[in-house]
Amino acid sequence: MPIVIVSGGCYSGRRELAERVARNLGAVCVDDDVLVERASAWGTPQRQLRAALPRAGGFLARFKGRRRAHLNQLRAALAEEALTRGVVYHGQAGPLLPAGVGRVLRVRLVAPLELRITRACEALKLGRTEALDLIRSTDRRDAKWLRSLEKAGWAAESSCDFVVHLDEVDLDGAANAIAAFALRRRFFDFDPHGEAALASLAMASRVKARLALNRLAPAPAPRLWPAWGVMALILCAVIGYSFLVQKAVSTAARALFPERARTFTGLITDTLCRGDHKDAQAGECVRTCVRLDNKVRYALYDGRRLYTLSDQTGPAAFAARRVEVSGVLDAKQRMIEVRAIRPI
Repeated sequence: MPIVIVSGGCYSGRRELAERVARNLGAVCVDDDVLVERASAWGTPQRQLRAALPRAGGFLARFKGRRRAHLNQLRAALAEEALTRGVVYHGQAGPLLPAGVGRVLRVRLVAPLELRITRACEALKLGRTEALDLIRSTDRRDAKWLRSLEKAGWAAESSCDFVVHLDEVDLDGAANAIAAFALRRRFFDFDPHGEAALASLAMASRVKARLALNRLAPAPAPRLWPAWGVMALILCAVIGYSFLVQKAVSTAARALFPERARTFTGLITDTLCRGDHKDAQAGECVRTCVRLDNKVRYALYDGRRLYTLSDQTGPAAFAARRVEVSGVLDAKQRMIEVRAIRPI
């Protein structure tokens, strides 16, 4: 479908002209709000899309990164609007649609300065001086916008197909002339090549925007342990380190300063029966208990405490007899490292 782009300075009456042309042609009048709403359906906030247009200021940097992607989204939205229906557009994104893509009729509206001042004063309740300053600053901004488009490689409009001077004709006469021109040129006839070019532009612009936004998306933040997890890890490391140091120091101390052997007096028994063997077969009972149960060990019972013996072979000959055991005591495990055993 064709598209008519109406451009002009602020308070020149371009919105009113666009509405009249759309009514005469049976088309739809579209502004920046419609484009922003359509483009936001792809996931970009409307606030960011509006910031990409010149009214937000600072557009020399707009063609880098994210803002360039947003302009591509607006260009795709404009092309898609034109694909679905005849469109008369009067917003700021007109220069984004390159020449030679579809049937595009570009109309430039030129209004006398006094007429624009009067319109600004009535719309904003300003004085003449304030309205004049506003119009001049806005015109400078729009001119800067077009120059920045050209420098950034975007296809800005270089010429217009139809220029309207409001000091020579009113809005109704201009709208009638534009509609007659479009109909005489069979502007609204179906053009398959133009439709294909618009569809290709819309798709390419949307893909470029998506690729740019994907490149600019922040990398996922590394997953950090919570504070309690870090503290628990540090505590475990400290405990483990302390245990290893203690073990190493203990081993080194035993190697450098071996304990002297002591003499322990008591009854050779087993860890199961302790000192309960009193009959004549007590020795055989001790040996049988140790032989039949792997968990039962030979031990020395001094009448109060029971000490497991490191040697589990030699004590069998002294089962149930009183002996003197020479060795080193491991108090923690209550075990005697046997050096010698002699009967009493």
